[in-house]
Amino acid sequence: MGGGKYAIKCPSGEHDDGSLTSTAYFAPGSKRDNGKRYRYGAICCMHDTCKSKGRGTEAFLSMLGMEYAAYCREIDQQEANPDLFTASSGEYSTVNGVVYLSVYKVLAGKVTKGPKEALFPEIEIIGQARDPDGQGWGRLIAFRNNDGRRLEVLIQDSDLTGKGDNVREALTSSGLPLYSTGRNIARYLCDYIYNRPIVNRENPDLMPQKVAITRRGGWLGDAFITPNGVIGDSEERIYYEPAGNAKANYDQAGSIEKWRDSVGYVARYSSPLTLAICTALAAPLLSRISWLEQKSGGFHFYSTSTVGKTSIAEAAAGVYGKPSPDGGRVISWSGTANALEYVAAAHNDSLLCLDELKTAKPYEVSDIIYRLANSVGKARLDKEINLRAPATWRALWISTGELTVSQYVEQAGYTAQAGTDIRSIPIDVGMGVRVNPTDRDTLGIFEEVPPDFKKISEAFNLLSAGTRENFGVLGFKWLEYLTANAKAVKAQAELFARRFDEKAPKEIGAQQSRELNRFKLCAVAGEIATKAALTGWQEGQATDAVIKLMERYFAGLTTGTKEARRLIESLREAVQTIHKFALYGTSERAEYGYRNFEPCGFFPSEDSETGEELTDPEIKPVESAPKQKRIMFLDSVFPKLIGNYSPEAACAELIHRGLLIQNDKDPKGKLRLKAKVKANGMSGRFYTIDHDKLMNYEESD
Repeated sequence: MGGGKYAIKCPSGEHDDGSLTSTAYFAPGSKRDNGKRYRYGAICCMHDTCKSKGRGTEAFLSMLGMEYAAYCREIDQQEANPDLFTASSGEYSTVNGVVYLSVYKVLAGKVTKGPKEALFPEIEIIGQARDPDGQGWGRLIAFRNNDGRRLEVLIQDSDLTGKGDNVREALTSSGLPLYSTGRNIARYLCDYIYNRPIVNRENPDLMPQKVAITRRGGWLGDAFITPNGVIGDSEERIYYEPAGNAKANYDQAGSIEKWRDSVGYVARYSSPLTLAICTALAAPLLSRISWLEQKSGGFHFYSTSTVGKTSIAEAAAGVYGKPSPDGGRVISWSGTANALEYVAAAHNDSLLCLDELKTAKPYEVSDIIYRLANSVGKARLDKEINLRAPATWRALWISTGELTVSQYVEQAGYTAQAGTDIRSIPIDVGMGVRVNPTDRDTLGIFEEVPPDFKKISEAFNLLSAGTRENFGVLGFKWLEYLTANAKAVKAQAELFARRFDEKAPKEIGAQQSRELNRFKLCAVAGEIATKAALTGWQEGQATDAVIKLMERYFAGLTTGTKEARRLIESLREAVQTIHKFALYGTSERAEYGYRNFEPCGFFPSEDSETGEELTDPEIKPVESAPKQKRIMFLDSVFPKLIGNYSPEAACAELIHRGLLIQNDKDPKGKLRLKAKVKANGMSGRFYTIDHDKLMNYEESD
């Protein structure tokens, strides 16, 4: 019948007049005799049965078991032509890489096309993009800038459907040349990007590509996202637009073999170095291990300035990228607070290295550590004053300094929160080993001189050269292994975790359990990487090194919590300033409270604040030494010395350890012991501590 028109039998099956001429099928793109074109084709039945029921193409296709909307999408895809299409502004055409527009005009009620006007170079629409939650839709586009570089840029649909000035500014700032600068150019630019057909030129049969947007590095499904590309398989194309434009360095240099022969080799003789490398390897496992309570956390490596702390930090940073502060992975503590959430999101599922604690503002340090550990940034408003979802992350970190975090904060006169050291575990990396007992210098971070060397300086030189020349390769191979062996990794993690548990301390508090799990994760990661032939270590080396440092850290902490230890240390420190406690039975000034004994060999000769000589004749020694030396704290002072505890909770801890003195007749009664004080004829109750037990108390008692 020609023209794409075919006689068919009516799909309804409700009538049969003995011929096929009552029903016709028009192929997509064909025309009727009156010149009407059927973009999607048509099925037309002239029989009264179908005409009376108003049956059209959609109804007939449904009778054939076809979904009309899907059918139309398929036709659209087949007919889509990014080089020639119409939109609200007119007809866009692309010739020799230049986009032209023929503007629609209405003259005397008739629509005509104006002359072609060159607008800008061709802009490819890679696909529709949205975040993993199905929000934030946009277009991922590509173009060549003034330098001829191909750039990929994400443009939000909400921007494309507005006036478009911000789109024009963003693209021209990136180097997109404009051939027209008329007042409507911004609108034409958005109209073109929003309506240009999304076609895969290499495979036109594919539906328009969808793109997943992520604003943080790390895992997205089963793929690992880095600024340098995606490691592993993904069902969709992934576009990484880092929050705050902060990117973690994933550069590579050297080879895995040379890394094993240098950094990996000397790490066999340094437990701190092994732990640092294992911490880096453990970071991508944070979301893959079910027994972790606290996902984000870290280690603070501290010691004197000559043992090799920076070498450890650089070696750990070098697992994934360039181990230097100039655009590399080692980040200074200074300036971290303001960009914290963007930096953390960039290092999601990876290692963050913070060097030189002394460059940080002491009053910000605890807050930084808590925010890192909480794994979520502050809620913010976007430019439309809408609440924007805060940045989130999972990360392990390593920081360095000459003091522990708590010491650094408190030395500056601030109070370190008790949970600071739980979230950033202090590790003394000065192993204190000397080759000979008479040696002046120790081996620093090493436990022994590696067999191939005569002096420890040779080991440090090899570590420095290996870190500087071979970086990023171990991390890349590790991430490839994790993405290709997800099921095997889970089974291996369970196996190595059980082996670790066999050596771990058995009696620990809930908060120590959280810290122990971080040590365990690092050991497990090191063992899996060793099993994968990446580290060059012997099986068990990672576990042994981590266990060694863990036991040093937990020494004396296997019972009770870190808060309890800080409570006891605070009270002990206060008691050591014994002159602040008035001698019970005298009119001596009581700053902290009272004592029932005169310290042996201690007689304050001057006031600690004014420097004036003390000549009070009423300060008299007790006639005989008491059987039990007691320290009695004033109500106004005791709450200031017990940190985050309430007085009741602090007393409960002290009673548990046998340090708080109560009334023998009513030990379950009052927490404060009643006593009479001569000064001003007062009497009252005081929080009373056994002095000798407090000063000699050990957690293992």
